[in-house]
Amino acid sequence: MKRRLDPELWSKITQCYSALGRHIPSAGSDITHFHCERWRNSVMSPFFLRPQGNMSSKFARAESYFHRHKPKHPFDNIGAYINLLGVDSGDQAHRAIATARKLNWDVDLRPNTLNVWESRRPLSLAKSFHLVIGRYFDKAVYRGFRKTMVENFGTKPKFMRELDIMMRGIDERVRTVLLYHETGKIAAGGLVATNLHGAFLFCGSVGKPYRGKGLWNSLVAARQLVSACQGAKCWITTTRTKRILGKGEFSFPLAVISKDLSPNIRPVP
Repeated sequence: MKRRLDPELWSKITQCYSALGRHIPSAGSDITHFHCERWRNSVMSPFFLRPQGNMSSKFARAESYFHRHKPKHPFDNIGAYINLLGVDSGDQAHRAIATARKLNWDVDLRPNTLNVWESRRPLSLAKSFHLVIGRYFDKAVYRGFRKTMVENFGTKPKFMRELDIMMRGIDERVRTVLLYHETGKIAAGGLVATNLHGAFLFCGSVGKPYRGKGLWNSLVAARQLVSACQGAKCWITTTRTKRILGKGEFSFPLAVISKDLSPNIRPVP
């Protein structure tokens, strides 16, 4: 379904994203960013920008933010990084990307989308599957979720330690959803962070033996159900997975733009 990235939808998207962190007041409405404490890497940038307006000024302000907010942890990204949202074949997007490159930013144009839902998907599960839901550190879901990350994403212990650190700051907002098969095996799992306006779906995956059976839709619907109970009315997720690129109710192409600010910047001890 087509949908313009108008101010109303833009506001909903940023509210969903803010479930992961706290809002940083901005001098203008053309730049929106959030700070996710203890989590500053290129996977989850504090900045979402649209490819319109004075991009030179936007990139300068983003770069200034990272100069002023030094890395605090060993896994923090040392450079600046931005999510440029709504990148397509339009002239504005081409100019934004050209401006970024002229200012020595690296542009990652690998297929990537922001998937958005303003309505809930129906949750339909075969009798052979059931849901298990809990807070991130709940024993009922903690080990099972970590298992899905290793099996489906090949994540390393370092990444999971980083994720744990992030969750200690927002645990009350996060729920883990696991889909179990009647054999006792976990078929799918994912996280959802929620605030009063929206929710961010992340770290979702379906095990290889269960792919192609509609379980990704069930995982989205289950996390929508859980977060709707906490007040969410809009949901977003970002993905590079080919199978689900552009599979939201609305989807917008996304580019990651990064810049190495200084080889001398290191995490504060």
